[in-house]
Amino acid sequence: MRLMIFNAKSYTRVGTWNIRTLYQSGRLEQVLREMRTYHLDILGVSELRWTGQGRFDSEGTTVL
Repeated sequence: MRLMIFNAKSYTRVGTWNIRTLYQSGRLEQVLREMRTYHLDILGVSELRWTGQGRFDSEGTTVL
């Protein structure tokens, strides 16, 4: 099953954030909380320094 984010009959909210790092404890949770607060469907992050895998799911959100 394919999830359609872009649809002509619905809004897709897109935001950007200069995060700088997710090395600190609790930073990913803060990012996810802000996405929920602003009802964002897609969040582009810049200057992100983070070790580990390139994709995972957290709290129903896919992080790439």
